[in-house]
Amino acid sequence: MMSPAKKSILVIGGAGKFGSRLCDELAARGWHPVVVDNLSSGSGERVQRGPLVKFDARETPRLVRSLQEHAAVDLIHCALLEDSPATDPGILYEQHLKTTLSLLQALKEAKGRSLCVVSSGGRTEALLQRLLSDCATAYGFRAELVTSRPESAALERIFSTLG
Repeated sequence: MMSPAKKSILVIGGAGKFGSRLCDELAARGWHPVVVDNLSSGSGERVQRGPLVKFDARETPRLVRSLQEHAAVDLIHCALLEDSPATDPGILYEQHLKTTLSLLQALKEAKGRSLCVVSSGGRTEALLQRLLSDCATAYGFRAELVTSRPESAALERIFSTLG
């Protein structure tokens, strides 16, 4: 059973390279990471901290249930970092924006507190920044887009967003 002092946090893409390192850092700082990953590019073997809940983050009702079941009010989305097989910009936008919209909607429905999206940059970053800014203002929670490089700076920005 987890200590009452530990806060649960959903880590989307937590079975990926960056996500699993982030979960280690979260646990070291007193958080209880709950990994949500469809394992399309991540590996269940990388999940060493907290449970693995296997589903696609575009399934908003399952995200809401996971937030509620784990009493989490914060989300970190690092699934955008893994190499996407999509080379078509339309498909890339669809993947990134649908997932981010699903996370924002789930956080709103579950009365969450913050969303941190970690990105490796690229074509979708400007749109994601605008989307996060507009929704954070409208829904009343914190939202931050963090560039993954350098990794140490990304980790500090994530923890700064979490408060």
